[in-house]
Amino acid sequence: MDLKTLIISSLVVCLATNLSLGLVYLTRKTYPGFGDWLAGTVCRTLAAILFILPRDSLSPWLTIILPNWLMIVELLLYLRGTRRFYEQRPPSAGWALLATVLYLPVFYHYTYTVPSINDRFLVMSVFSLVLSLAMMRALLTRKPPYAGASEKWQAGLWGLYAAECAFRGGHLLLGGVGPMGDFSGVPPAQGFIVLVISFNSLLIAISQIIMNAQRLEYDHELALERLEQDIIEREKAEAVIRDQERLFRSNFNLSLIGMAITSLEKGWLEVNDRLCEILGRSRETLQSMTWAELTHPDDLAADVTQFNRVLRGEIRGYSLEKRFIRPDGQAVPTLMSVACVHTAEERPDFFVAQIHDISQRVEIEAALRQSETTLRLAFEYANSGMCLVDMTGRMMRVNAKMCDIF
Repeated sequence: MDLKTLIISSLVVCLATNLSLGLVYLTRKTYPGFGDWLAGTVCRTLAAILFILPRDSLSPWLTIILPNWLMIVELLLYLRGTRRFYEQRPPSAGWALLATVLYLPVFYHYTYTVPSINDRFLVMSVFSLVLSLAMMRALLTRKPPYAGASEKWQAGLWGLYAAECAFRGGHLLLGGVGPMGDFSGVPPAQGFIVLVISFNSLLIAISQIIMNAQRLEYDHELALERLEQDIIEREKAEAVIRDQERLFRSNFNLSLIGMAITSLEKGWLEVNDRLCEILGRSRETLQSMTWAELTHPDDLAADVTQFNRVLRGEIRGYSLEKRFIRPDGQAVPTLMSVACVHTAEERPDFFVAQIHDISQRVEIEAALRQSETTLRLAFEYANSGMCLVDMTGRMMRVNAKMCDIF
């Protein structure tokens, strides 16, 4: 088998590799580093194309130096892609540039100054060996949780490639004939090595696709776990909210005092049965009105003043006595306590009001005042002398008739 046939076979493998990685890159989610792997396979394909060009009619720059340089760039891109894929620090651009820059003058020297195919292959073997070992180290150390068997598989392939580079370099150092010294025919063993290297590249590409799929599966499982955890946490939070809402509703609806939730526009949003009883109106009627419409005209100004102070942020709530007007025109005296509920941005959201019917207290206070007035008048205008004496016998109060007597 001649050299061109081997390189054409390698080119077919490279094209298959490009197609496989390219389809995955364009049609599937890929992670950082996959694009570097694809670029590396493109470099190998370009190198294979340049290798089959006629060397007798084209410059060695195009047919020897450039394709060999592209193969080194391919390995550097593979290394960079693997480190990025594993979220490791990739090789710095400076070191990569230095490696490629050093490679060019050495290859130029053994192509033009001292033409030697053996020395060119020795240089290629040394560079490839170092980069292959770096690839093995990146694959086998500091493995992330999404790493799987494909990493070991690919590390083994790079180990095989490193062994081939070491064997080829050692063979050349010991004075052996270069593996491609004869351009018209290649010994079967050496041809087999070329084919193995070519298909090794295909297997590496397959392992890279599997690595990407493994990470996708890991992220999918991780997303499912997080979703399940979020669902559990949400269900717990919803249960707590339901319990709190049930407790609030119980206190709100079964309260012995009137309770209401009102809007910033003074409308009734929610009212309990006790408030409907106090105001003598149905829930639907109250929710179609504002509390300002039900407030006694003489008490409205004081209430609105405090309400506006809350809206301006001067106070958080207030309490006052005010009268509401029932449908029959009767004024109901109440003691009202109001608190404002704010949003997370500390803006007023709605008001919660507790309204006590103090009609009985007002009636008792009025009766007491009347009783006090009656007793005072009876004491002052009695026809007999009257006085109030403390425990020591000292007179504390006397009426006019008592003064006349003494």
